[in-house]
Formats: sequence, C-alpha cells, structure tokens
Amino acid sequence: MISSFTNFILSSDSASRSAQIICSKDGNHGGGGLGFYNITSLNISRLTFHHCGGNIGSLVASINTSRIYFGQETSAVLAIIGSTNVRVSGITIKGHYCGYGMIISDSRMVYIETVTINYSSNDNLCIYRDNKAVCITSGLLIYYYSSSQWNSTQINVKTLWIKCNVNWYHRVDVQKFFQHSRTRVPIYNISSSGLTILLGDVNFNHTSQILFYDLHLIHNTMGGGALLLYEMRRFLGPLIHFDTFILSQNDATTNGGGLTVYSVVVAPVSVKLKPDQVSKCIICLNNGSIMAQNAAGYGGGAYIAIGMNKDFWVPPIVLDTVEFLNNVASYGAFGLYVHSFLLEYNKRSKVTEQADFTITLKDSFVTNNGIPTTGRKLIYFSKIPAIQFVNIKLGIIVGFTSFIYNMGSAISAYSSNVGLLGYILFQKNRALHGAALNLQSNSLVVFHSLAIVKFIENTAYSYGGAIYSENEYCPVYFLEKTGRELFFIENAAYLEGDAIYFKGISKKCKNTINSHILKYSPKDYAMNQNVSSPPVKLEFCNEPNKTEYRLTGVYPGKLIQINISALDSNGKQVYSPVAVTISNDKSLDKSEQWTVPSEQRVQLLGSKDCTMLNLTIFYTLGMQHSATTYAHVAILGQLPFLSISFNVNDCPLGFELKLDGCKCHSFLLENNITNECDINTFQIGIKANAWLGPVYYNNNTDRLEHSSSGANIKKVLGYSPTCPSGYCVNGISRANVKDWDEMCHGHRTGVLCGECLEGYSVAWGTTECLKCRYFHIWTIVGVIVISLLTILVLFLTRLTIANETLGTIIFYANIQATFLYHKLDKKPLYIKVFAFFFSCLNDTLSLPTCLSSHMTSVTKSGSFFAFPVFLLLIVAGLVISSYHSTKIANFIAHSSIQVVATLLYLSFAKLLLTVINILTPVTIHTPERDFTVWYIDGSIPYGQDPGHIALTVIALFTLIFILFPFLLFTTFGSLLLSIRYLRPYSIYIRPFVDSYQGPYRNRYKFWFGLRLWLLLYIYICYTFLRGHKPLVMLSAQMIPLLLFTVAQSYIKPYHSKVTNIVDLFVLYNILICYLVMIYYYRATGEKDAAETYVFILAGPIVVLFFYLVAYHLLKRFQINSRLSKFVCWVKMRNMLNVLPKNRMEYEEIPGDENTRLREPLLENSK
Repeated sequence: MISSFTNFILSSDSASRSAQIICSKDGNHGGGGLGFYNITSLNISRLTFHHCGGNIGSLVASINTSRIYFGQETSAVLAIIGSTNVRVSGITIKGHYCGYGMIISDSRMVYIETVTINYSSNDNLCIYRDNKAVCITSGLLIYYYSSSQWNSTQINVKTLWIKCNVNWYHRVDVQKFFQHSRTRVPIYNISSSGLTILLGDVNFNHTSQILFYDLHLIHNTMGGGALLLYEMRRFLGPLIHFDTFILSQNDATTNGGGLTVYSVVVAPVSVKLKPDQVSKCIICLNNGSIMAQNAAGYGGGAYIAIGMNKDFWVPPIVLDTVEFLNNVASYGAFGLYVHSFLLEYNKRSKVTEQADFTITLKDSFVTNNGIPTTGRKLIYFSKIPAIQFVNIKLGIIVGFTSFIYNMGSAISAYSSNVGLLGYILFQKNRALHGAALNLQSNSLVVFHSLAIVKFIENTAYSYGGAIYSENEYCPVYFLEKTGRELFFIENAAYLEGDAIYFKGISKKCKNTINSHILKYSPKDYAMNQNVSSPPVKLEFCNEPNKTEYRLTGVYPGKLIQINISALDSNGKQVYSPVAVTISNDKSLDKSEQWTVPSEQRVQLLGSKDCTMLNLTIFYTLGMQHSATTYAHVAILGQLPFLSISFNVNDCPLGFELKLDGCKCHSFLLENNITNECDINTFQIGIKANAWLGPVYYNNNTDRLEHSSSGANIKKVLGYSPTCPSGYCVNGISRANVKDWDEMCHGHRTGVLCGECLEGYSVAWGTTECLKCRYFHIWTIVGVIVISLLTILVLFLTRLTIANETLGTIIFYANIQATFLYHKLDKKPLYIKVFAFFFSCLNDTLSLPTCLSSHMTSVTKSGSFFAFPVFLLLIVAGLVISSYHSTKIANFIAHSSIQVVATLLYLSFAKLLLTVINILTPVTIHTPERDFTVWYIDGSIPYGQDPGHIALTVIALFTLIFILFPFLLFTTFGSLLLSIRYLRPYSIYIRPFVDSYQGPYRNRYKFWFGLRLWLLLYIYICYTFLRGHKPLVMLSAQMIPLLLFTVAQSYIKPYHSKVTNIVDLFVLYNILICYLVMIYYYRATGEKDAAETYVFILAGPIVVLFFYLVAYHLLKRFQINSRLSKFVCWVKMRNMLNVLPKNRMEYEEIPGDENTRLREPLLENSK
C-alpha cells in the first residue's frame, strides 16, 4: 500500500509498450496487487497486470463502517481510495486474478482512459482455468458512501472494457436490503460481475457526476453487466452518464442481466424538474446497445427499481438511442423492467400508488427480445413483455422508436401510464394479450397531439392484437382532439379484438378511439380496426329476440348444435366462454336425470361468426323421464342466461339406451352384424350390399305384415346379408334409421326393398319401379316388332345354333347376365347399347315397360315364362303359313328346325335364371325370430302367398319337364339315335341333335351339353353367393370355367380349326372379365369401377357377332355370284355392238320348286 504522497507517477519506461506486472508466474490466483491511499496527483499508465489480486482490508478500514462493507476476503488488483486528481490510462488487468480488477473509492477528479479488465487470459474468448472461475471476480467498483468525499467529485471514464468476470456471490435481494434499515451486507453480495457503482447517502450537485464514454461490458456472468445503486437527498443535475456503450452477453442469477439500477430516495428531494426538462436526468444512457442479456429474475436487458417513501419525487432516467436486442429473462420483462417499491417494510403493505417517477425511451430500437441467440428453445409468444412499467407515474416513448419482432407485449404497464410522442412503430410483435400495449391495473396510454403511431401485423394469441386493457374505464387519453395519426393495420387476435380489446370500453370511448384512427390504408396493407370489449349478453342467432328456444329431435347421446353468439356493450359479436347447466325446470338447479360431458360444461363462442353450441345429453339410469328438460347457457360469472328446452326421445330402431347414450342394439352386436352406430347421423354401418330395416309381423300369427297399422302388429329390426341385385343401392354400407328407403334403388321400399313406393309399379326390363305412362304401350309394340325382327334375322341369315360360333357368343351373353348392371339410366350411351345387345341374346329386352300399376313381382316373374313361348308361337305360325304360301315356304326352307333349336337355347338361360329366382328364399334375422321370405319380393313370406305358390309349381314343372330334359338331350342326344325304340322317330330327332352337336367331332358330341351344365353351376353360385360374398362368388365361378377353357384348348372339340380358335378367344375374354371384376372388388370393394373395362372387353364379341350376320347375309343371297354375272352381262353387251345379234330361247324349268326345297320335317308333315 502506498499512502500520503503528492505527485506520484507509476508508468512504463517505454512510451510504446506496457510494463508487465506478473504477480504469479505459475498462473495461480491472488499473487498481490497495488493500493493507493490519500494520494494527491496520482498518475498510473501503460501497465499490464497478470494473475494479481491482493487483500485490501487495511485500505478500507476508514470506509468500512457503512451498511455495505468490505469483508476480510475482499481483494483487488488496483485500489485507489481517498485520493485527488487521479489519472489512470493504458492499464490492462488480465489473467486469473482475484477480487476486483479496480476500485475507485472516495476520490475526487478521477480520469480513466483505455482500461481493459479481462479475467480470461485470452483477449477474444472467456477461457477459465480448469474450465471454471476459481476466484470471485468483478471488473470496476466505484464506491462512495460519504457525503464529504462525494461533493464536487467527477469521474470521467473513456474506453473501458470489462470482460469475462464471474461473481457467484451476487445473490442479495437489494429491495429487501433497503427495506430492512439495520441490515448490513458484504459488498461482494451486491456487486455485479462487470461495473459496479455504489453511491450511498450523498447529496448530489451539478459538479458531482460520473461520465462514461465508449464502455464495453461483455460476457460477465452470475452478477450481470453493470449495477448502479445510489441513495439521494438532493438533486441538481445528471449523476451518471453513459455515452456510446455496449452491453453484450452478460447474465445474472437475479435481476438485470445487462444493467441493474437502484434509485433510492431516502428523503424528499429538494429540487424538482419542470416537465419540459427531459434532459435533466439522474441517469442518462445515450447511444448504446443492450443485447443478448439473460436474467434469471426480472429484466433480461435492464432492471430499474425505484425505492421511495410515499409522495417522494424521484428524478427521471432517460434512455436515448438505445437498442434492446435478443434479451431474455425468466420473469418481468425481456428488455427493460421498471418498477417502484416502498422503503418502509411491512409484510402487509403493497405498492398500490404510482411512484412520482418518469422514464423516457427516445429514438430507440426494441427488437427480437424473447428470442435467444443460443442455448434456449425458440418460443412463438410469451406472457413476458419486452418492456414493463410497474407502479410508475409515466413511461414516455418519444422520437423515432420502434418495437419489432418481440415475443411478448412490446410494452406492458401495471398501474402505470405510458405516453407516446413522436413516430412510434409497433410491428410483428407476438404475445398472449396486447402484442403492442398491454395495460393492466388502471394503466393509461396517452397519445400526444403530434404522435404518429403505427400498429402493424401484431398478433395476440388471445385478446387484443395491438392494444389490450383490463381497465373498467377508457384506458386511452388524447391530449388534443386533432393532430395525431393512428394506424391499425393487419393486426390479429386469435380470440377477440384484432386491433383493440378493452374490458371496460364504452360507446363514447369507442367513438373517441375511432375518431382518431385513420380510415385509409397504405398501399401494401389491409386495415383491420376491430375494437372489442367483454361480452355482456347472449342471443340465439336465428331468433335474437328470444331468451328461450324449443328444440326437437333430441336423443340420448346425440350431438345437439345451436347457433349462439355473445355481444359486448356496443352490440358487437365477441368471443366468450360460456357455462352450460342441465336442469329439470327454468331454475339453475342441476338435473339428476340428465347430464352433459364435462368438456361441454364450459364452451367457447367465437367472434367471427355465430358459434355452434354443442350439447350431448346423457341419461342417468334408474331415473324416470321428465316432461321437459332445460339447458341453461350463461356467460361465465354472469347471471343472465339463455334457455334451451327439449324432450328427450326414446332411442330409434336399431339403437338401445346405454350410459353413454343411444348405442348399437345388442342384436347387432351379438350377431356380429356391426358395431358402427352413430346416433348423430342416425346411421348404422352394415356390410356392403346387405339389407337392414324394419320388419312388421303379427304377434299372434307370426305372419309378416306390410305396415304397423292394425292390432297386435309389432315392429322389429330385420337384417339380411343379401339384398337382391338391383334393389339396393350398389355398394351401400350404411342404413339411415330415419329413412330406411335410402338403401333402396329405383323407388323401392319394404323388406329387402322388394316393394314399390306408392304411385310406382313393378316394370319389365328393369329392376326399378316406374310410374305407368301412356307411352309404355308403344314399348310393347316395340317388343313385338323386335321379336319379329329376331325371327326374321334368324331365317334371313340362317345364322342359327348350328353355327358353332353363335353358340359361344350366346354362352358369353348368358354369363354376362350374372354381372351386368341394372342401373343403366346414368350410364354412357355405349354401355346402354351393349347392355341392350346382350339382353336380346339372353331373351330379355332391357326396355323399361310398365303396362299396369297393379303389376306385382309375382305377375312379372310369371310373364317370363310367356316370352319364350311367344317366340316359338311365331315360328309355329310361320311353319303353318308355309303350307299356304310358296314364298314363306321358300323363306323358311332348310332353317326352321335350326331356328327352333336356337330359340330353345336362347330361352334356356332365361328360364333357368327365372326358375332359380322363384325358388330362392332369403332369411330375415330379427331379435324375436327369423323369417323366410321370397328373394324377389321380401314382403312375401316364402311358400305362404298363393301367387308365389303358383309360381313355385310352374317353376318346378319347368325345371323337371323342360330344363333338365333339355340338358340331358343336348348332352346325350347322339346316344338317343342309337336306341332301337327311338329309331322310327329319328327323322324328327336327328335335325335337333345335329343343330346342337353337329359342329363337334364324334368323340366330343357331349361338349355342347357340358357347357350348359357349366352354365347351371355358374347360375347356382350366383344365386347363393351374390350380394354378401361377391369375391367368393366370382372365384367359384371362374375356377371351373378356367378348367373348361384349358380342356377345350387341349382337345379342340370342333371340326373347324377356325371355330376352335374363335371359341377359345371368346372363352378367354370371359376369363379376363372375371379377373378385372375380382381385381376391382379387392381394390375398392365394389364392381362399378370395373364396368367400363368389362364392356370394352365385350366390344370384340359384339363385332364378331355382326361379322357373322354380315357373312351369312352374303352367303344367303349369293351376292358374290350375282356380281360376277353382272360383270359378264356388261362384257356380253359390248360384244353385241360388234357381232350380229343371236337370239336364244329359254324353256322354264318344270316342277314345283317349293316342294323340292322343303326340309324333311315339313315334307313329312303333309
């Protein structure tokens, strides 16, 4: 220690290099330091200290009696105490030193220039020994706790760097320290890690101040960047002035990561400033940057606390051209936190009155606060604001100041006022409430007459996109009626108030605000000036004047939705949470019988449109039904409410009541029919192409009925895994219990969709029910004409079953009948044409025809037996007419037997399918019992209706005496000719046998009949598997057909090689159709998608048929020979022009040509 000297100089010998002072060669800490006491005119320059720091206990004995004292362990590298005219320049303190880098205490006229205090030995990085700071380190301490020493004192600091210091003892709550007047604390516990200024119980005058220029506080941890603490009694001007400073990457375990200020007024200040003296500040911060600071408490960038007693005036603080950037904090504010506290300690006392204190933020830039540079997870918004004022009189934002991209409210005020003066920009800030301004606890925002304030693209995730206030009165005040410009542009609030949300806004307040908001928008923006307040009443959107709404169609567990909106005091629709209570009457007493789910007891109403209020009523088992139930809806915390009255209905058919509402009937669950039942849509899921619906039966006779009218009629749920093809909507997999007929296609209804709706009738040529029209008579005429044309074409072309290829084409059409479609009304034209073509080959015309509104499924099925007979009668009429007309005899000669055989073959498939349909029963499963009904009409009990019994008899007769004999004849016909007893009749049998078996080789005469047995198998599979097992049906049909085709490919049964090739082409075409159907069933579960491809594959078959027709026409009329004769005639005519004319006489051929050309059958019939 050096003391009591005058004109003491300590400097390097070299003017260009610093002298090196190494206190510890091995780099250990605490190797000693320099102390100066009571020196007059001290000059220290061009020195570098390494690994220093010695105990200063003997130096501070005279000042260690204050409340903030130096402990025995206090160390420093350079300490100057009680000296005058001190100049320190070109000093570097580095390495792993202990204690403070430099202490200035109770000295006057101090000038410090170009000083670096860096705990790290690296100038650019903070590198600690053993990766940690062993000693307690702090940069510069300026300590004055004596009024006599402070008077007329000036400290000028220029170019000061303080880096990488760590003070882990910084953990004292300074606010409590001042509230407990007898408490003493070691200086380490209050000091920051970088710069510490402690001015205690002093009188300030215009000659006493601390000036900093070019200050750098970087990467000081635990204790923060800087701490300014002063107690004042008298104020005449600025005390501490920072000009051109950078605070970066400092952090604190308490408050104020970058800067902490404690302004404590211990007595009423003797001098007050006038309002226009904003430059008269006790602390002035100019041209600085506070960035990337972090505080575990309040104020990540800066923390300012005003300690006072009631009614004390506190000198202002001014921040001019200061940037707050990327600061974070755990509480309070990311950038700047300013608040006041009472010095009089009382556990029950609360700071409820504003401190008479003003802080000014001028020409500053506040951005990206809440967005850490490193080390923390990025957040989208925060409840923590960028700047927060708590219990202060006025926070002034003046000049060109911007608040951009902050992750909390740009400014939050709690029991504080905010003044806006100048050009202020709030843009793209995000917060929970009030992304630009958040006013709480009677805070007020004041707009100066010269203010230009823009709120652009700010977002609140609840209320108030730009401004939010909790005040019960208008929180906005305008100093003048004109002059200011306010912009609210593209701000947004997720809940309410895109521009402004005030809890206590009145109509007058709203009108005042609207009068100052500019009504025009800049070019690239859209205005959004939504000003809202809390809801005060509810209303039904459809009936706004009613407070009670009657609801129908309520079922247990069914979701009810009612359009409701909430309105504020100005009648504007706003967001609101509402409470729902279920009651048995108009009171608010809860019902013990009905309830709603917990998530529906509090619901949210939106502000943009009317909101659907959701209610799901559940039944409490054991309680009885009440007459009327009420659902009361009220704004949370308010008594006026809306009432919704309703009666709860019994569960519809297919559902039954359970604890969680109407669910699937146990019949559906126990039989594995379905577990998909939705009471909200009244739909029950079923297997595709199945049927589900009501069944009516007499409880006494157990007979099915058509309706519920009459005595002892019971209605139960019925289910069938199969719905007749063309009756139900193709591929339907859901049933609507409110309209069972939605399953039915073509105006059908009833069990299995077997009946027609009222006013409709069963029709020929379609599975749909039609209204009988007068023009349908022309359809019958068309059917007759087409029938005659069919017979005419057969005789004219002589294209009969004796032609090998025609039989294969008809076989193709017979198989197509099992997967052709009934709903042709919405199909493309080419599909309709192909369907009509194949229906003709199947002896069924697809022309919808209704002759009588009384036609039933019984009469329609019976008429199918008549059409083949009608065609045979036409042929019989032609044969009889041939006895009386030579032309007719010549026309049908040599082809009548083949035509009859062809018509029999055409009728076989139609009769076979008709017989199968008539004899096919379907079982309807119900919870009571099972019913057997007719496949074609589910309303007819199987074997009990007289009409169906008659049809069954006809079908059995046809099956036994026509179809089976025809199968046997076509298979074993050639064997009949070898039976001795039948030889006399062989002249009648042989033409028919030759028609069917003639094209085949002798060893394979049975092949035609075998194909019919295969067709019978395909139809049986179609009957028993259609609807509920389509994939199994297609596979079961395809496998025998594949074996048949492969066998035919091997044996080649036809005489003609061309016929063998063409026949195989047709068979393989059928197999490809089956593969396409199976593929689309597996892919989509339906066959509609395969329809186009099936008909495209059928195209070559149609072309082949018309080729055969054209070929036989040419052959029949010998067109080729006639053309040859015509050519010869032309040549002969040319010769007659040169040669003499020769006449030739011709004699007519004697005899009856008709008799010569007759077939054996016609000859023997004379």
